[in-house]
Amino acid sequence: MTPDHYDLAFVVDLGRERFDGTETIRVNVAEPTSRVVLNAVDIEFRRGDHRRGRRRANRPAVSLDEASQTATLTVPKPLAQGPTEIHIRYGGVLNSQLRGFYISKTKLRKLTPSRSSSRPTHAGRFRASTSRRSRRPSRSR
Repeated sequence: MTPDHYDLAFVVDLGRERFDGTETIRVNVAEPTSRVVLNAVDIEFRRGDHRRGRRRANRPAVSLDEASQTATLTVPKPLAQGPTEIHIRYGGVLNSQLRGFYISKTKLRKLTPSRSSSRPTHAGRFRASTSRRSRRPSRSR
């Protein structure tokens, strides 16, 4: 299976230090498979399905492997050879470890130096080793 295109969207809630995401991955399935393995850390998978053209196929079961930092989507009927879209809905925590999709707090100064407050901001560091915290590129087995 070879990924062709990723389409990601995030809704960030700075107050709760969380995010929700949707992702569509266009893939070309080289040979039929029942499993898709994704890089994933600290992600809560809520829903997933795959489509071939306009036809929606069965929803996968999701199993997480914390040691290998992966999630495996398994479908009862193998994905057929050819182009397919995988759709995923998920959520996660904006961590404070400066990895993946994280939250950072800065000091804001008011009119007088004695009055300051913290204001959260969010950022992402999407290197190969940390992108799985926001559910980015996939691979298959």
